[in-house]
Amino acid sequence: LSRAEIMQKMHIYCEKEIQLGTPIAHITRHLLGLYQGVSGARAWRRLLSDSRTLKQQGIQTLYAAEQLIQQYTLHEVADHEL
Repeated sequence: LSRAEIMQKMHIYCEKEIQLGTPIAHITRHLLGLYQGVSGARAWRRLLSDSRTLKQQGIQTLYAAEQLIQQYTLHEVADHEL
């Protein structure tokens, strides 16, 4: 599975688990290494390990982390094209 496919499956899983009362931090901690070695990985880890943000924004934090990685990827591709 690609990282994108894993994240698609994780969205569904997270939504179900949150409805059951599972704190999102218990799920996201297993995703911290998903983008290891990729540009933006540190920002990904920082966002997904921020307990305050996870409690306040819930699954939106996961969506924000994905957008963050996509932005880093787009910038990296644009830099290589120059």
